[in-house]
Amino acid sequence: MTACIALAVGCHADAEERGTDGGGSVETNTGTAMVEVTVPLPQSRDGQMIVALFDGASGFPADFDAAIRKVVVTLDGPAASVAFESIPPGEYAVCVLHDEDASGSLTTNFLGIPKEGLGVSLNPTGRLGPPRFEDARFRHNGGTRLSIDLWYP
Repeated sequence: MTACIALAVGCHADAEERGTDGGGSVETNTGTAMVEVTVPLPQSRDGQMIVALFDGASGFPADFDAAIRKVVVTLDGPAASVAFESIPPGEYAVCVLHDEDASGSLTTNFLGIPKEGLGVSLNPTGRLGPPRFEDARFRHNGGTRLSIDLWYP
């Protein structure tokens, strides 16, 4: 069974499972168990985009192996929409990485500051250090739609 699908507006995606709207708004439609994430694509089309769904603080935001679902998207259009299907009700957070070097993980400098674009659900601002799960979590009770902006150092 496919855990996630990419709804394409100029993107291609490869789904992986682990055996497993911008400005802080979340739109919910209780008729479906899907979490949809839309991300405006960056000017640079280098690398790939990783969209990961987390159900807790462990590993959030950049340990994609700790995510309960993950999609890798090829960058070739103005925006990408990824849909995670069959998500039970609960609290979740999403992290999006513009993986410019296609390493599959967040590349940082010697101080641990990201060298690649990163965004999380609810688009929290005004905090030093990595975003916390608590600042990015949303309540999913059915169909949830998020828009996530990427931040570049």
